[in-house]
Amino acid sequence: MPNTTSFIACLHITFARIDKIAMEYHGDKGGIGLRERGDELVDYLQSMGFSIDAYIAFAGFGAGFVRAARQALKAEQRSDTACV
Repeated sequence: MPNTTSFIACLHITFARIDKIAMEYHGDKGGIGLRERGDELVDYLQSMGFSIDAYIAFAGFGAGFVRAARQALKAEQRSDTACV
């Protein structure tokens, strides 16, 4: 499992081209917890211009979910519901 720094560095290239996202994330059994990973992911998405629509970390489940859109798109009336 990559460390937190390389995890975030790898996301930069991928998320630079994305306008809407819905994803499941997991904590690292080797140290970083689910909530810490989620908080880090939310902070990163916000720094890339995303507005967080939903952020859920389930206790005892080992996974969480994030749904976000770039702020410029949130102002528009979107017809698709792919990220809902």
